Amino acid sequence: MKKTVYLILLALMSMRLHAQTNQRSIVEHFTNSWCSVCASKNPALYSLLDQHQDVIHIAYHPSRPYPGCIFSMHNMAENDARTNFYGIYGSTPRVVVNGSVIPIQSPTIKPTDLDAHLGLYSAFRINVMQERDGIDSINVKTTISKIDTNPSNMLDLYVQLAEKKINYASPNGESVHHDVFRASLYFGSISLMNMGDSLTINRKYAYHPDWEKDEMIAISFIQDQATKVILQAEESNLLEDLPATIFENEENDFMLVYPNPASHFIYLKPELLNGYENIAFINTQGEIVLNSQVNDRLNIETLSRGVYILKLSGELNKPIYTKFIKQ
Repeated sequence: MKKTVYLILLALMSMRLHAQTNQRSIVEHFTNSWCSVCASKNPALYSLLDQHQDVIHIAYHPSRPYPGCIFSMHNMAENDARTNFYGIYGSTPRVVVNGSVIPIQSPTIKPTDLDAHLGLYSAFRINVMQERDGIDSINVKTTISKIDTNPSNMLDLYVQLAEKKINYASPNGESVHHDVFRASLYFGSISLMNMGDSLTINRKYAYHPDWEKDEMIAISFIQDQATKVILQAEESNLLEDLPATIFENEENDFMLVYPNPASHFIYLKPELLNGYENIAFINTQGEIVLNSQVNDRLNIETLSRGVYILKLSGELNKPIYTKFIKQ
């Protein structure tokens, strides 16, 4: 009897894990281009993030204690608002991981601080993409799906615009600045009451003359209003990396290949084997890092951890794309 109960519980747990999806962690980084301490500590942070390619990073530049920061002056109100949200205005550098404020320390973030937030599951799935809407207008489409039960329905959605890489010799000696927050495209409460519910938000933006067009990304995340815990996050493609037809079918993003995420091997849906001959793995810089003939089983052990776009192509069918995460 005990063995039967145990097996039933094990099956139920397995079903729950299958319904959920991996949570992408997000590091909110509060820094300043006039801050000499930031310049000395930021390299260690970036080095740690390089070892965790699937972790999203966004850098805010509050106006205190250095109001002369060029990135802060570009959008002081929204940079300061995010810092005040966590009650850490006036202190740089600081780091928040999935909504959890890391105490002041050296280095700014330790591997154990990040490891505590890795390997988690989420009841939510987010897709975010950019697509052209005219010559100088871009549409950002964010779709949130509830794929499992979650105790809290008091959620906020943020859609933030950031510049992936900026080359600028700042007063503190830093010459390269990563994932610099530029503007908030959307902030508001959302309600996803039942498993299977979904919501799509579209927001347009126009290029600013200070922005490098090809470096703009959108970062979307949902945050519990009561606890400030970030429950899921996702970032878009760089605009030049991908055609506008990618991710038209949200379910296909996760079902063309399986398992997803994966570490060693992936399998393609059987119906793709006759229609497509080639599969290419494209990294977040738009580079093809692995090219292979289509097979039902593909070895991906040589890939570095991170997010990729898979492009399936064939002579008789138009290319299709899907997002893939290598663990």
